[in-house]
Amino acid sequence: MDWIVNALNDPFVGLGILGVLSAYFWLIQRRDPKPPKTRMPTVEEAKALGIPLDMRSFYTIEVNAPASKSNAPASKVSVPVSLPVQPAQPAVKVQSMNLSTIAADAGPVNVLIAGPKGSGKTTVLRTIITRRNAELIALDPHNSPGKWPCSVVGGGLNWTAIDGALRTMSAEMQRRFVQLDRGEIREGEFPLRVYVGDEFLSISQELDGRGAKAHAGKSLIERLVNGRKVGECIMIASQNDTVEALGIQGNADLKGCFDYIIYLGALVSTRAKFHGCPLPIIEAAMRQPRVGVVWHPERNNWYALVYDLAPVLEGDMLSVTTSPASSTSVVGHIPVSDEVPVLAVSLPDTAHDTGIAGIATDPILSDTDIRRLYNNGLSKNKIAERLAGKKQDRLARIAAAIGDDDGEPTRALTV
Repeated sequence: MDWIVNALNDPFVGLGILGVLSAYFWLIQRRDPKPPKTRMPTVEEAKALGIPLDMRSFYTIEVNAPASKSNAPASKVSVPVSLPVQPAQPAVKVQSMNLSTIAADAGPVNVLIAGPKGSGKTTVLRTIITRRNAELIALDPHNSPGKWPCSVVGGGLNWTAIDGALRTMSAEMQRRFVQLDRGEIREGEFPLRVYVGDEFLSISQELDGRGAKAHAGKSLIERLVNGRKVGECIMIASQNDTVEALGIQGNADLKGCFDYIIYLGALVSTRAKFHGCPLPIIEAAMRQPRVGVVWHPERNNWYALVYDLAPVLEGDMLSVTTSPASSTSVVGHIPVSDEVPVLAVSLPDTAHDTGIAGIATDPILSDTDIRRLYNNGLSKNKIAERLAGKKQDRLARIAAAIGDDDGEPTRALTV
């Protein structure tokens, strides 16, 4: 043993052992190299490589050692993968769903349309509900004449009216369940009633159940959990699908009670991706002029949204009538202040590349209605489409109603 101790005391022997160990660990490192460092491509790199800017988060850039003294590292784009690299997965079939399929679903269907401002969520919602054969009641604090083809509650930020409507909704649902319990009406035989909510984020934030206020999120939960049995459902548009935006904090699982969740615009590459939308479907949606995907939570199926219906635009379908502000009326079992316009339906043919017949009506407009529509910005030709008879006679009646005797009259400002 003495010779071992003497050898270790020799500095040359110690250096030799250190060299052998260093070579051993170097060989091990070469056999198992570290994965390359990656990062998300910048906007400039994405443009140069032809990557859609909304899809940058799906791609990675491999950063190699600098090839020169320059501080700019050489970069190489890689296919969208997650590290560590997983075995190759079978190709995902890109499924699509027509907007007309959702609109034609005749049952009590709960629909959530989520999208940022300007993504067209209100137009999509309006296009769907115009084809619903049901009692429609809209809750919209930002209502304007001609926006909805149904009774509207809460226009002009009338939170008191929306509060009362939410309470009545709960009472009406309870009344239906009493009828079900007594056997007066069987499940599946109740008249379909659809509550339409626009800007639901504003409603849920204002009516949050604090104090004496109604709870918008609770009303939403009631429709999602219990409404189907008594023929009630809800179709809402919101700027996001988070529990905070819907007012259902602590009940995230209830989003699975929606029959369809439609993501529009930038939410396709954020919220839809977060919920597991396959990349090929997101890419297919991004290639369309109007970006949208559909999620069927119950089966966890994803579809690229196909806009096969012509959009129903605001003011293209409705005549507006109002009553004196001092009275109160009941529309669709919901008490509505007559300060809020009550909308009479007059829908054009909105079939678009489908063969589904549009809804046509022949409304009777009074001179007061004609003047109101004209002052709200509709042209004489648009108003003429809502009247019956020869076009020349219709235009003559419109001219007489608005006082157009010697040329274009001045539009009155209506509030």
